[in-house]
Amino acid sequence: MNLQLQNWNNFCRYHVGEWRGINTRYSSGEEVIDSWNVVTNLKISQDGSKINHEDYLIYADGKTELKTFGPYIKPITSALFLDNSFCWGSKTLETNSIFIFEIGLRCENRRVLAFIKYGNDGSLEYISISPQLLSTNVSEQSKTSVLTITKENWQGKLKTIEPDLMVLEPVDISWISLKDLNRDNLTLNFQDNISVSCPQNIKKDMEFCIALDWLANSVLLQRGIGYYDVSGFKHFNLQIFTPIY
Repeated sequence: MNLQLQNWNNFCRYHVGEWRGINTRYSSGEEVIDSWNVVTNLKISQDGSKINHEDYLIYADGKTELKTFGPYIKPITSALFLDNSFCWGSKTLETNSIFIFEIGLRCENRRVLAFIKYGNDGSLEYISISPQLLSTNVSEQSKTSVLTITKENWQGKLKTIEPDLMVLEPVDISWISLKDLNRDNLTLNFQDNISVSCPQNIKKDMEFCIALDWLANSVLLQRGIGYYDVSGFKHFNLQIFTPIY
């Protein structure tokens, strides 16, 4: 299959629809900076040739805001869609320029988005976390209990998508903790069994990774990782872990 079309089809299959959730912006110290409700509508046209994107934001003071993006014209998108996951962001890190990266993971009618922003000086500015439900009222979103896993009984599959949209053959992997993924990174833990690993500071010609962990339920952990080297964005990994009994 054409790689662009495959990427587009994953976009349509896993992310088109109306998503409702709460977007919370955190500092590098895990302190809440701001929070608001969001309704994201990704609607495909009748002929399937484009996707319109609207974000309806509802703030705590009652103010609302509508943001529109796109339309995205088939089969071109700026994001990489690997099965139920995606990533999007800055291709390279430039001096005196902001840097952004977003990772999304879906499980059934739920998904989690993590948006990470660095300022002009390369320091971590904030992390936005948004757990969302498909076509469900925000008030129906329930908090999941805190879950934990151990190294001994979890195994996984790793898939990689490259900047040219080439998807490599999956490989078997063993589970390691998010903290062990990169010891130089910050590891931040949030509600709903969501964690992020990212550098405190970044700079040009630096190799680093940004990762999102989501323990979606007691038998499924998803991990998305974006890798950068001295030339810029290198590839994106999707790791799916399940227990072995």
